[in-house]
Amino acid sequence: MLGRAGTLRQPCFLLARRRLSRAQLSHADTPPIALARERLLVAFEVDCVLHAGGPSLSDDALPQPRPGLVPFLTAAALQFDLMVFTQASAERADAFLDSFDPNRLLLRHRLYKQHCWSVPGSAGLAKNLILINRSPARLVLVDHQPVAFFHHFDNGILVPPYLADDADEADAAHEEYHASQLLPALFGLLDKLDVEDDVRPTLARLFSLRERFASELTNG
Repeated sequence: MLGRAGTLRQPCFLLARRRLSRAQLSHADTPPIALARERLLVAFEVDCVLHAGGPSLSDDALPQPRPGLVPFLTAAALQFDLMVFTQASAERADAFLDSFDPNRLLLRHRLYKQHCWSVPGSAGLAKNLILINRSPARLVLVDHQPVAFFHHFDNGILVPPYLADDADEADAAHEEYHASQLLPALFGLLDKLDVEDDVRPTLARLFSLRERFASELTNG
């Protein structure tokens, strides 16, 4: 960059950086500024999580949201970023989601069956979080199938399936996530995760999803 006399002039951002460096040298004991955490992003499966599934639910029937879903999402959206990552087709998932969130004010983004990956040796589909432009340290996936977490076991919250035929029965391994208590318990867990810089160590300790998936393959 040339000055008036044709001499090379330092760009202003270099001068600013130089001044900042001198200021830092003169205030070496000043504590660093803490950076704000990225908002926690929570991605939900639709089938058997946001609504009841099961053999009694026909393909052309529009399922109803599970009890308390809309108030839960409304409260959660104030604190977290919410989206859907589902094994359902776009047509079927959108029909359900548009029945209570047509403008995507609660669940702002949607990924569908075509975005899922097959897993050798398993009939289920996995969700690869590389499709989501967020740090994996601040990303949580909520699903009822261990295979869904195949690519990111330490980002998963495993919940029991909410089934139309036995929605009142609790999964013995997840008693705290009884159908009527899932959403309050889930909100409490997300609230605790929200203060962590990296959610993965806590989720790995709580759910041991690698071991659960390996057990499913062995017993499957």
